Amino acid sequence: MTDPTPPKAHVEKICLDNECAEAWRKVPVEMVKYTKDFVYCPYCSEELNLQCSACHEALSNKDFKFCPWCGAEFED
Repeated sequence: MTDPTPPKAHVEKICLDNECAEAWRKVPVEMVKYTKDFVYCPYCSEELNLQCSACHEALSNKDFKFCPWCGAEFED
């Protein structure tokens, strides 16, 4: 029997510019906690987009308690 409770997830902010992906992977661990407050990408200045960390679907609201696409509960 499988557990029907979806895994916990979090809202991620991502840049849709593929060229920035490598730069984002190199952000020092001690700086990652500050990136959640970013509105714009520090590498290309594009506005960051929200996505679910579990299913990677786009989100329109960072205040959701659950992902509307996969049902994962977001961590506080």
